[in-house]
Amino acid sequence: PVVGDGNTRVGEVDVVGDGTTASLALRIDDALPDGDYRVVLDRADGTREGLGAIQVTNGRGSWSGPVTLDGRPAVLALVDGAGQRRCAAELPTA
Repeated sequence: PVVGDGNTRVGEVDVVGDGTTASLALRIDDALPDGDYRVVLDRADGTREGLGAIQVTNGRGSWSGPVTLDGRPAVLALVDGAGQRRCAAELPTA
């Protein structure tokens, strides 16, 4: 699940791929304030990769796109205009 403040579930992310190249489908459907967010991948080595943008309206929004995974832990996150992580989901490592 995608979780926000207070460990509240705000959506889901589906990961389809062969372990290296994956396709992500992010769905926000509850409890996230309306606004524009950056979709980022925070990697275990501390690097952050920008993947795209999502607009949340009436608590709902969606985004999909490709990502390269390296087998190490990574977190898909939405970041607001102030650079604060508003919600996140841990991605599978295998």
